[in-house]
Amino acid sequence: QLHFSTGVTTKGSSGMIQVSTGVATAGKAGKVIVSGGAGDSGTGGNIRVLAGITSDTSGGMISMTTGAGSTKSSGQVIVMTVDAGTNGVSGRLQFSTGTTSSGTAGLISLASGHAATTTGRSGHIVLVGGKSSTAHVGGKIEGFASHSTHETGGSISATSGVAPPTSSGAVALRSKNAGVNGVS
Repeated sequence: QLHFSTGVTTKGSSGMIQVSTGVATAGKAGKVIVSGGAGDSGTGGNIRVLAGITSDTSGGMISMTTGAGSTKSSGQVIVMTVDAGTNGVSGRLQFSTGTTSSGTAGLISLASGHAATTTGRSGHIVLVGGKSSTAHVGGKIEGFASHSTHETGGSISATSGVAPPTSSGAVALRSKNAGVNGVS
């Protein structure tokens, strides 16, 4: 086992651990790879990233930011599970906020970037259920508002975008055309 840690402090901030590659003045910069070990029994090695706890204000933050391209595109953030083996299912992605005993629980926000020029287009947000090549149905996309034991339950709202000089966007809900042996 390898253990890296900074020292304890009784006043002020404790130390920082930084892992970085060097700058490349000609060529590609180096990579930083963190990987869990492989095994032939049980599950593979886990990778856990935990922010710190505090008794004063808010706990620590976990932040992932891509690199900037000064004249080109910024980098991508890709979060995905790998394909399943022949007798398994692919892994699950789960995003959730914590429970609160007093006040409002956390927010999950998905937002695309703005277009800063008149010729560009702002980014899209696409939610797609997986397709099935067998006799089973394709993946679902479900949206549920929360319930409340004291007041009004949560609402579901879909609002199109506005363009002050021209038209607002459309909101379309429709099913696809049916196959030769089904109904739409």
